[in-house]
Amino acid sequence: MSFSTDVKLELCEIRSEPSSLRAECHGMLILTRSFSFNKILLQTGVKEVAERFCELLKEGFDVIAFVKEGGSKRPTYTVEIASSADCSRILNTLDYEHTTPLKIDFDKIRADGNIKEFLRGAFLAGGSVSDPEKEYRAEFSFKSNEAAADFIGILDSKGFDFTMTYRAGKFLVYTKNSTTIEELLTYLGAGAETLNLIGVKVYKSIRNRTNGKKAV
Repeated sequence: MSFSTDVKLELCEIRSEPSSLRAECHGMLILTRSFSFNKILLQTGVKEVAERFCELLKEGFDVIAFVKEGGSKRPTYTVEIASSADCSRILNTLDYEHTTPLKIDFDKIRADGNIKEFLRGAFLAGGSVSDPEKEYRAEFSFKSNEAAADFIGILDSKGFDFTMTYRAGKFLVYTKNSTTIEELLTYLGAGAETLNLIGVKVYKSIRNRTNGKKAV
């Protein structure tokens, strides 16, 4: 199991306040594979993430969805809403308009005040963090430059310094700063995995100092 999966499993155990359920679901929605008035599609390698998405859809929008398992080499969990009526109910509740592509109103997200829950959902659906034994990197993957740039603005409003790059058809919002990663994971609620990351940093620091002394 990867470090990123461990973080997501810890976040899935958190239960948002009733007033914040839609914000967490909204964060997941913007990083699904499809997010429109015709279809909503989430795919993930973590079953608990897919189950959490179904819970949020039911609790926040009274929309019933189910998890389907597939994948030949590794498990893939899919949640699909193909009913335009259900999609419209969700998007109308979130005050979206029928535009193509869908315009995400990040100013409204900031104004709603549930940024922590929104970012938690975004990380669950489309975020990742590398194994700290190998490297320090956290990132979110977007399909559009505009959405990625606006998302950086939301992170920046909470003091998280991320940047953007383009790779393999995706706009990646990322950081390689270990302190920023620690602060983000703590903010989202992954305190146990933050401590694990800090423990790895301390061990690597001691190991590097020891190796430095031996080289003298």
